Order: sequence, then C-alpha cells, then structure tokens
Amino acid sequence: MALSILGNQIKQKKILHNLISGADRKQDKNATEQGANTMNTMKIIDMTLREPGQRNAAGMSFKEKLEIARSLDRLKLDTIELPPIGAAKADQLSNKTIASMVSTALSAAVEVGVGMVEETWESIRTARHPQLNLLVPVSTVQMEYTCHKKAPAMLELIAEQVKLCRFFCENVEFSAVDA
Repeated sequence: MALSILGNQIKQKKILHNLISGADRKQDKNATEQGANTMNTMKIIDMTLREPGQRNAAGMSFKEKLEIARSLDRLKLDTIELPPIGAAKADQLSNKTIASMVSTALSAAVEVGVGMVEETWESIRTARHPQLNLLVPVSTVQMEYTCHKKAPAMLELIAEQVKLCRFFCENVEFSAVDA
C-alpha cells in the first residue's frame, strides 16, 4: 500500500519538477533577453517520511522508509524531512541509515523535550547536509496541554531549544506546529 502511494507521489513530483525546470528555462531566457541578472529559486522539501510519524499511523517498515528515501534522493529534491525520534531505537536507526545513504539535505524534526535535540542530532549527524527542525506548539491550548507551560515560559523554552539545536547544527529551522 505504501509503495503504491509512493509511486503516485513520485510521479506527481516528477511532473512538478519538469514544470519547474521548464519555467526556469523560460525565465532564464527572458531574463537574459532583458539583461536582468536576478533569478527566482524554488526549493522543494518533501515530507513523505515525516508525516506518517506525525499521525502515528500504522508506520512504514524499515525497508519501505529506505526505498522512499532512495527514490526521493534520485529526484534531487532540496530537502527530505524525517519524523521526530520516538521512544523506539528503530527511529534512530532508520534516520542514521538514511543519513548515510542519501546526498540530499536531511531535516530531522525535533519535538520539545529533554534530550530530544541530542538524540535527533546523533541520528543525522553523518548526513552530508544535516538540518534540525524544531517543532513547537504555539497555540495556548497546545502549549499548556503538551508542554504544561504558559506563553512567557514557552518563549524561554523555545529560545533554549533553538540555542541547543544551534550548538549541534549550523542549519536550524523553527516550525510552529499549530499556528
């Protein structure tokens, strides 16, 4: 089932890639004709591997994750997003394996919590272009339910977590989960 969904997603991404490439060629030609030196860039970030982890759905097997990562790497996307590390060591192992086999930038999702930044960094540090993506709830309800913190305390926690991510990794992204 996951592989048939992957096949459809890869077809859609190839079509998108071809459209973007064609648009870039036309834009380059027009820019050259007009003498302009500016070029717009579009980055493609894939969340195929991250989303099943977010939904806690019946997860993909280790082999399926690797096949998807290889396929996404062949598409030459800008970034592949990985799911947050759960309680299982299998998540860490799959991230480490993917990090060692792809050349595309990897963005590993980090949930707010004690020790999560270190664990996540260890799972992707061998990647050619590692990134940490800090996932933080910012709505009042989710801040209090998930992190048991009010807004001012949450801002302090976010600042601490970003600094910690930055200590390990040069490229850090912040994502407001429920904004």
